[in-house]
Amino acid sequence: MQALRRDNTINERSISIMTNEKNRIEFIDLAKGFCIILVVFNHIHKPFDAPYMLADCFKMFRMPLYFFLSGLFFKTYEGFDGFMKRKTNKLLIPFAFFFLLTSCLLPNAIAVWKGQPVDISLFWSFFTPEFFPNFPIWFLLCLFELNIIFYIIYLIAEKCGQHHILVMSILSFLIGGIGYTLGHQRINLNMFLDSAMSALPFFFIGFVTRKYTHILEKGKLDKWNIPMAVALMSITYIFAHHIDYSTNKFTNVSFLTVYGCGLTGVFAVIFLSKAIGRLPFISYIGRYSIMLLCTHFLIITPLNGKLREMIPSEWTIIIVNLVITLALYAIIIPFMKRFMPHVTAQKDVIKV
Repeated sequence: MQALRRDNTINERSISIMTNEKNRIEFIDLAKGFCIILVVFNHIHKPFDAPYMLADCFKMFRMPLYFFLSGLFFKTYEGFDGFMKRKTNKLLIPFAFFFLLTSCLLPNAIAVWKGQPVDISLFWSFFTPEFFPNFPIWFLLCLFELNIIFYIIYLIAEKCGQHHILVMSILSFLIGGIGYTLGHQRINLNMFLDSAMSALPFFFIGFVTRKYTHILEKGKLDKWNIPMAVALMSITYIFAHHIDYSTNKFTNVSFLTVYGCGLTGVFAVIFLSKAIGRLPFISYIGRYSIMLLCTHFLIITPLNGKLREMIPSEWTIIIVNLVITLALYAIIIPFMKRFMPHVTAQKDVIKV
């Protein structure tokens, strides 16, 4: 256990050269920015179902990138109690707040205003049928469960001494394989637990990448970042299939393809982001991506309806909606930072 924590401390010190004055790793914020833009774009595009070449390619790595980054920065903190408090502050409280406000109270208030009956089933819709009005926040609940699963694996593995990484690898891919099998057979576990299980290998790969590589540091091999990004994304594109992590759907796609293409796509974005370093607005929304995740559905849904009345072209509607929505966050993010910091993972509700 002490050796594992010592390795984590060494890695934390070694990445200081990649951070800005506020001790952030800028290319990671950029990667998160690219990812949240793809999430918003996907949700704008979905009602139209207008075909495009990269649709399946994006699905392969869009959510795995977030799982990978979470594993990349996994810490044990003071122990399980401190870990749970932090993950409750960062994930569970934002999920609970936005679920109750935007998927229960707001829809029912609108229903009452329209003279429609109240739907109390919305209050347990996160459990079953696992679908609710502000659906993108499913990820927060899933990631909370994933962190707990991985911490338990970590505690088991630490008892195995020098074989701890092997044990973590076996358990992570075993649980991931069970999650994949459930998705392949269309067997559902409530509260997105099956999705959390399927995502576990990406979290584990993120953890070992931080532990055994210098990916967060500048290095001689960085000159190959762009060629590597192109090559890896090409592999992802060639072998991509239609999958869905929110519903844990892996029909007609192999285990190797799900995780192989997921990882090639993840590292393509990482290498591309590292080569670029920083793009001001994209990096900015990447830093506060949880705010976009929790609220963008409230913007794009009515905006899609309004734009349909004015613009005949589906792709024009999609692009205009994306531009307007992202631009609005130049105002929304500062507002949420000031007035909603405790429910957007900027300040703690539970003292740690």
